[in-house]
Amino acid sequence: MIFPALIFVFGAFCLQQLPALPDPLWALVCIPLLLICISAMRVDQYGFSLLSRSPSFLSRPLSLLNRPALVLLSFFLGFFWAAAVAAIRLGDTLPAAWENKPIQIVGVVASVSELHERGERFRFDVENVLTQAAVVPRHISLSYYQPRVAGEVSAYPGINAAKFHAGERWQFTVRLKRPHGVQNPHGFDFEAWALSENIRATGSIKAKADNKKLQDFVWRPGYLVEHVREIIRQRIARVLAGKPYSGIEQALVMGDVAGLMPMTGSCSCVRAPAI
Repeated sequence: MIFPALIFVFGAFCLQQLPALPDPLWALVCIPLLLICISAMRVDQYGFSLLSRSPSFLSRPLSLLNRPALVLLSFFLGFFWAAAVAAIRLGDTLPAAWENKPIQIVGVVASVSELHERGERFRFDVENVLTQAAVVPRHISLSYYQPRVAGEVSAYPGINAAKFHAGERWQFTVRLKRPHGVQNPHGFDFEAWALSENIRATGSIKAKADNKKLQDFVWRPGYLVEHVREIIRQRIARVLAGKPYSGIEQALVMGDVAGLMPMTGSCSCVRAPAI
């Protein structure tokens, strides 16, 4: 079964190299291959045991076709499985007509907040859209910017300054946009990364809107894991408070590079995940 599994993975890999998704009707090619495999398996099971003295004239050709048909079937199953997953994910998108427009939504904070100089950023699972006729993807990334006073210099807020915590249910008014990448050679493709992470829109929370927390914690396995990660991060920050290597420990243990910003600047945030 290892070889068919590898062929299945290879089929999914080939789908990812295409510039566009194939027509779903091409999936019908799997039907005759599946019938050949089933027929060959039945011949192998009954044709030479129960009918060993007088095997069917089809047993030999079907036996020869069994392995090539299984290889092709594994390839096309992987290919069209990846195509189906891609079609479902691409279908969950933000319409262009709703970009940069205020939309009121209800959902759950789905990740530990990533703190930066002006606020924080986190993933958000949308449960309900309150704005009439608005369409919002299920999984988005939101940023919150601290209100600034004229003439005030931005400062790093610190680990314990997070306003939004994993597992909390909130009602927000947001402005969203679809992920966009750049075509610079060898540059970071944010659009491809967002698709792989199932982030179908990014945006910001309107600080002056009627945002309110509806529930302290939503009991789901994924949110519980993120909540535990947040507790560990706070514990590390508390125990190593004032230590110059506190941010490095958080980056190594949690993959959280926010603590590196005061020491090394924003450029280190790109290199830190490689640690």
